[in-house]
Amino acid sequence: MNLCSLMKSSTLRTPYSGLNLQTYPKEKIIYSIVKVTLRVFLIASICCLVSNVAKAQVIPSPYKFVDTRHSGRLFYGQATIGSGQLDIGPRTASIIGGRYGINVGSGLTIEINASRYNSTRSVYDFNASEGRKKLGDTQLNFGVVDLRFRLNLTGHRTWRSLQPYLAVGGGAALSLAADQSIEEAAGMQQEKRYDFGSQFASVIAGGLDFELSQRITLFTEGVFNLWKVGTPAGWLTTETDPLGSNPKDEWVATKNLFVGFSYRF
Repeated sequence: MNLCSLMKSSTLRTPYSGLNLQTYPKEKIIYSIVKVTLRVFLIASICCLVSNVAKAQVIPSPYKFVDTRHSGRLFYGQATIGSGQLDIGPRTASIIGGRYGINVGSGLTIEINASRYNSTRSVYDFNASEGRKKLGDTQLNFGVVDLRFRLNLTGHRTWRSLQPYLAVGGGAALSLAADQSIEEAAGMQQEKRYDFGSQFASVIAGGLDFELSQRITLFTEGVFNLWKVGTPAGWLTTETDPLGSNPKDEWVATKNLFVGFSYRF
């Protein structure tokens, strides 16, 4: 059966149903079909080309918005502490701690920080005849609790998964546990023993967050603290210090370096 008899006997209506296919040249029929096919192919190709050009014009942004407002942090660090002119305060320390933060708008976050310092200090006996005499080193543990105002330099978003920040604040440093076995063994009077006590502590910090996922980040941070080291009352009497050279107290600097991770929620 040839093409003309097949199309003539079909019940389907085609664009060529009204033609006398026995007299209509087969070459023109084939040409028309090929022409329509080429037009469809051309239109499809143009659509694909336009779509690809539109996709190529979309430039991915290095910024990514942070969808959460709250964060919790755990960290570990090391500190170098000024022990004061008389070398009676804590010197070096290892630190563990945690922090809670809430974003209050754009790049500003309010944080509550609590950390424990495990440090050492030198023990001295002081009298007018022998001056200051070192008896040994002992343990001193103290804590720092502070409130911070943190400014995220990229706003409430990251840049290439990074978020640098600065923070300022203040709080309190207070003694947690002090080993006085050396003083007790030497029979030192209570008023001549060093007591870390509790005092105001200022905070200046800067750090960098690295986003691992939408909720988990790693961070490193440097913190600068200022607080006072007080001189024992027994070291300030005219009998012990007739020249009055011992300071009543003095501001000392603490330099901290932390690493840790945070969870956003």
